Parts: sequence; structure tokens; C-alpha cells
Amino acid sequence: MNRTISALLYLAIFLLPFGQLLQLSIAPTIRLSTVDAAVFLVAIVWLGSIAVRKKPFSALPLAPFIVLFVGIGTVSLVFSLWHFNLLQVEIGSLYLVRWIFYAAIYFVVYEQENKPQLLKALTISGVISAFFGITQYFLYPNLRNLMYLGWDPHEYRVFGTFFDSGFAGIIYVLTLILIVYFCFEKNTNKIALFMGGTITYIAFALTYARSSYVAFLAAFFILSILKRTYKIALFSVILLGTTILLLPRPSETSEGVKLERTASVAARGNNYLQTLEIIKDNLFFGVGFNNLRYENIERGFVATEDRETSHAAAGSDASILFVAATTGIFGLIGYMLLWYQMIRIEVSKAKSDHLSLFILPTIGALLINSVFLNSLFYIWVMLWIWILLGISHGTNNTHFITSPVARNYFKSIFAFRKINR
Repeated sequence: MNRTISALLYLAIFLLPFGQLLQLSIAPTIRLSTVDAAVFLVAIVWLGSIAVRKKPFSALPLAPFIVLFVGIGTVSLVFSLWHFNLLQVEIGSLYLVRWIFYAAIYFVVYEQENKPQLLKALTISGVISAFFGITQYFLYPNLRNLMYLGWDPHEYRVFGTFFDSGFAGIIYVLTLILIVYFCFEKNTNKIALFMGGTITYIAFALTYARSSYVAFLAAFFILSILKRTYKIALFSVILLGTTILLLPRPSETSEGVKLERTASVAARGNNYLQTLEIIKDNLFFGVGFNNLRYENIERGFVATEDRETSHAAAGSDASILFVAATTGIFGLIGYMLLWYQMIRIEVSKAKSDHLSLFILPTIGALLINSVFLNSLFYIWVMLWIWILLGISHGTNNTHFITSPVARNYFKSIFAFRKINR
């Protein structure tokens, strides 16, 4: 059973580079990727193994916060039945079901014994994804022929197999962070890392995705602080600054390659205002996780012809606003507690665990990027971060009850109470 789970987990990781290429449209608004299918299988087989062995769930540090957010998301869906019909809510609930399965990867990876190999597999997968992106740049320079399916043209930019330069960019940033992590490790093939890093960085640069550029700088600024050296931050600024100056502009009429473009800024600002309007009218439990497509349609925020094909109609351009709109203020608090706990644990482990030094920049990059894109709920990003957290928390005895992390956590609470007394 463990071998089956491990094989399916590797399958999910190595399906990641294929992105949107291997996607099945079950219904106009329901799409299933092969990564989804692999993740579902991993979670189901793992649950089956627990049932067979009658093994209790591991009390992982993030477990209570995952359960809390799932509970609030479920309540939000129940309340949404007053506004939406049963079929709409059932379709919306599939989003929550998918999030649960991806969160289950955290528990699965925690129990795996081959954690270093999983980390290498994730890095290789990211590099392959970047290679596909560069290949696409030369052979398939735009998505104009797929605009009828709701995709932006992304002309003369790397969008890779994800069909979106912004999301491709953040995957490449996460890959670069892991490559740098392995550069600091002993007994690694530095030539292979250099080649993989070069491919990934070129793909990242050619996305022309400003949100990914900012995430890149944020990640290496955080790493520089943790490593207590200004050199990493300085190098990242010089590297990216030089890269921007050297970036080609194949066409002056192509808006996407202009880093000074303002049309996307205006569109994003409008999206923020629309989402804030929804939040204001559904303050406590939101519109249901995730009934946002139907709410956007009802308010006229989505054009009639884009109701079924638009890839943005069911989301928001900022993950935090998306959470607040779909689960209300209670869901937002629950979700922020989850991320706060992630950061708290990695900070407590950073001195003793080298991987945590790089997971913190990863979290920082994602949080910065999620201000501009709904990247925290992008399935390939969710797979990535849950694998990393499962590896980190399953290393060096980070069990919630017995670990040094937990002991420090409870000590800090008691110390805080004594101070207040």
C-alpha cells in the first residue's frame, strides 16, 4: 500500500509540468486535470490504508487549522443555499472538495520515508516545466487561436503549459528557490543545478510577469535576511535589473511584453473593487466556497458571452479577497490562522532545519504573488506547497504533541499569559 501511495505521489509530481495540456472538461464550468486525478487517487488510497491498518490520523501542526477552514467553508456553502439553487451549490462545493484532497497531500507526504527524493522530484518537475515554457516561446508564441476558450493571448511571452504567464512565472520562482536550496546542500551535482537554474531563470524572465518578478525579489530578500547577508538580496536585484534591461521586445504592438503596461493594472483594480463589493454585502460567511462565478454573473461582472468560458469568472485577482468573498470574515480569519501557523512553525525550525530557511522565502513569494493573482488556490501551487510542508513537518520530529516546535509553541503561549498577568 505504501508503495502504491508513493508511486501515485510521484505521478502527481511528474504530471505537474504538463499543466493545462492534460485537462478534461467534464462540464462547461467543471474542469479536471490529470494532476487532480492523481491527487484524488493519492488521498483515497492513503485514507484506505488508514482504514485497513486502523491507524489514527497523525496530529500534525496544521491539522486543526485545516479542519477549521474546511468547517467554515462547509458552513458558508450551507448558508449559500438561501441564495443559490442546489445544483449551483453542489458545483461550488467541488472546489472545497478539491481543496481538501490537496490539503491531504500534506498528511500523505508527512508519512513518507523518501522525503529527500520527493524534494528532488519536485525540483526536476519544475525544471521540466521551465523547459516546456522556453520551447513554447519559440514554437507557439501566443494563444490567440484559443481566445475563444477564455485564454488571454500572452503574445511573445512564456506561458508554458499553464497557458498563463503569471501562473507559469510563480511556478518558475518556486523552482528557482529549490534549486538555490540544493546549491547550499552537500553532495549535489552543481553542473546539473546550474543548467537547471539557467533554463528556469530564462523561462521566468520571458514571462514578463511583474507579479512573479516581485515575488522573486521578495523570496531572495527574505532568504538574505535569514542568512544574515546582504549579498543574496543585492545579487537578485542586480540580476533581475540587468535581465529587464536586456529583455527582447519582439513587437512594439504587443502589450504583454511592455513592463510599463497599465491596462492590466486597471483591470485588476476593477476586479478588486468588484470583489470588495461582494464582501461588503456578504460579510460573515461570504457567498459560499466557491459560488463566486454565480455571484459575478448575477451582478453583471462577467460578460454574457464569457459566463461559461472565462477562467477568471470563478475567482478574484487576490487570494485573500477571494477567501473573504467566498467564506466571509470567519473564513478569512481561519485561513489567515492557517498561514500564520505555517510561518510560525518554519520560523521556529529555521535554526535547526535548512529546508525551513527556504520554505519561508517560498511562503513569502507566494503571499506577495497572491496579491496580484489567486495563486494560493492554483492547483499546481497547492500541490507544491503542501508537499514542501509535509516534508518539513515530517522531518526532525515535528509531531504536534511531541516535537520541539510544539513545546516552543506552548511555552510561548504560557510566557505571554504570565507577562499579561
